[in-house]
Amino acid sequence: MYTVLLADDEKSILDALCDTIAWQQFGVDQVLRASDGLQALSIIRQQKVDLLITDILMPQMDGLTLIRILRREFPRLHCILLSGHGEFQYAKEAIRLNVENYLLKPLNRTELEETVEMALNNLYDGAERQRSWEDETLFGDNLLIRWLNNAISPEELGERASFLDLNLFLPQFCAVCIQKKHDDIAIRPFCQVLTHKLKTRYEVSFLWDKKGRHVFILGGHQLDAEFILSCFRELLPAYPVISQTAVCVGEIVSSASKLSVSYQSACRTLDALNLRTDDFVTYVCPHGGTVRQDALYSHLERLFHIADSGERSLRTQEFLALLLSSASAEDAYDLLSRALMQLFIQSFPEKREPRSRLENRLRMDNAHSSADWGELIDFTYLLYQHTLNELSPVVQRAVNYIQENYAQQISIKEYCVLCKMSTPYFGHLFKTETGMFFNNYLNQCRMCAAIALLHDTELKISDIAEKCGFSSDSYFISCFKKQIGLSPIKFRALRGS
Repeated sequence: MYTVLLADDEKSILDALCDTIAWQQFGVDQVLRASDGLQALSIIRQQKVDLLITDILMPQMDGLTLIRILRREFPRLHCILLSGHGEFQYAKEAIRLNVENYLLKPLNRTELEETVEMALNNLYDGAERQRSWEDETLFGDNLLIRWLNNAISPEELGERASFLDLNLFLPQFCAVCIQKKHDDIAIRPFCQVLTHKLKTRYEVSFLWDKKGRHVFILGGHQLDAEFILSCFRELLPAYPVISQTAVCVGEIVSSASKLSVSYQSACRTLDALNLRTDDFVTYVCPHGGTVRQDALYSHLERLFHIADSGERSLRTQEFLALLLSSASAEDAYDLLSRALMQLFIQSFPEKREPRSRLENRLRMDNAHSSADWGELIDFTYLLYQHTLNELSPVVQRAVNYIQENYAQQISIKEYCVLCKMSTPYFGHLFKTETGMFFNNYLNQCRMCAAIALLHDTELKISDIAEKCGFSSDSYFISCFKKQIGLSPIKFRALRGS
């Protein structure tokens, strides 16, 4: 579990920081306070602190001086800077000091919560960061990751873009993701050369997304997926190691605000590709290409939590009949296999072994006979239950509780009171075992139900939000756009494409 230190000379700001963030759900069991930089430095030297959130202008010692000293003594300490001043020199110094983010007062609650969540996610990741050769700052990486995941407001993105020389006004954008087939191969020299090649036609940013992929963000006029892949193929003779990767060009989108659509389409496609081959695997995502896969994933996620075997068998047959009525057998099998893989990736992001077993089974089913699909789903259900049973009983009960009660207004605090558990301890345990914070898992379950309703019914958006446990229409729409990259209305419009 983690300790956070808040440093600010304004008591009202310290009170707001303590009360705004639900620290316990992130596994934070101790929130300390300091009224100036010297006091903060003394506290950090006396006890272990994992995350520092500090104002810049404080008596005794300012925040920038504090972080300069801490970078020498505690180089792995995660830091977030606050300031009521927007001068560019402060931001430049914050970036140089490798802070998580630089937030302006008055603080935006959503921006603050998302920054804190990303900082704590970085703490849980634990491993040494893998940075690009051009962007050596945590600030830069976090900004790009938040952009890819639609976890940053247009206003904040526009303000921060100048710090990284990002042009957000280009007519087209896309994300290109590279997945290594083996962890022990090194592809950074290739990526460096490829960046220079792509820059002859496009604006290029490069990063490691902390989920196992190298990502290029491309912007420009008339983005051409075939040209992008041709750059890879032309360099293949000089860098044969690239044959041990898979590359996916995400959907090409028409504005910077839609980049997450491209990134998510590329990620979901890569996650479902067969990487157990010696060939260089390439794929281009078509427009709207993941909408049906998302719908199938949502159906499967709900199907796999039906306890009664008879009802589950009936729903499986209905599910397969619907699938076969909407696509050719070959396309339907392709969608099914991708959705099954997505189910494991999103439900158990930290567990690789069950995905390998599912990949092996999918390779065995090369006949693609629809008569065997029910057996494939049964196999996957047993594998899913086996993986679920590997979680501790405490986390298993929580997962089942969420699945049964997601439509209600539940929270980690209420659940811990119900089960008589420490919220910080349980929040830490849940994140460690599932790879997700409790609230993120809850929202994912709600989103699965919402996707199924959007795909299969004509219910109003407000009715879907209520049925799925969202506190308001606006919150539902915001969550949907953040996770899927599209508004619920746009998603529904694309379902038949």
